[in-house]
Amino acid sequence: MDRQNKDSLVENLSAAALLGLLALLVASASFLVDGHDEKREQEALATLGGAKVSGKALIASDSSFRRVYPLVRKGRILYGTILAIGDQRGKARVAAIVTADGHVDSVKVLSVVPADAPFIREGWFTEFVGKGGDDAFPSNRGDLRRPDTVSAATDSFLETQEAFSRLSGYVTGMAGTAEGN
Repeated sequence: MDRQNKDSLVENLSAAALLGLLALLVASASFLVDGHDEKREQEALATLGGAKVSGKALIASDSSFRRVYPLVRKGRILYGTILAIGDQRGKARVAAIVTADGHVDSVKVLSVVPADAPFIREGWFTEFVGKGGDDAFPSNRGDLRRPDTVSAATDSFLETQEAFSRLSGYVTGMAGTAEGN
């Protein structure tokens, strides 16, 4: 191997080592940040639900929620998560508590970006409380998603309805599995 090839090989190996070290540092930092986020999520959900987190988070692979926490309120099992709901008009982070049968128990808006997004409107999420499980979530124009018929607020409402529907389905499926064991 000539000198130029050896120098190239050393440079490439050095670059690969540095990139590997950088990847390790980023992964470590994200793990620490994620752990901090998890603690804040648990605190927000415990406060909202008037309950205690009673176990490890269940990991979900949904676009609107990652972790679902079992909670206990007066001997009753509940489930809480932080929903990320968004569309082209804005994004909202919402704490939600759901009963084992999939009904939304309580909801609290944590943040909305931008400030004029439809999610910030008074009562936006109140229509969803008490719904879920065997009670259908409110819908606005069904599943129409044609740009000429769906306004931005309607699209935001449909995104909200779909996120709560998936959460309700996840909780009832998971709670049913836990009862079957």
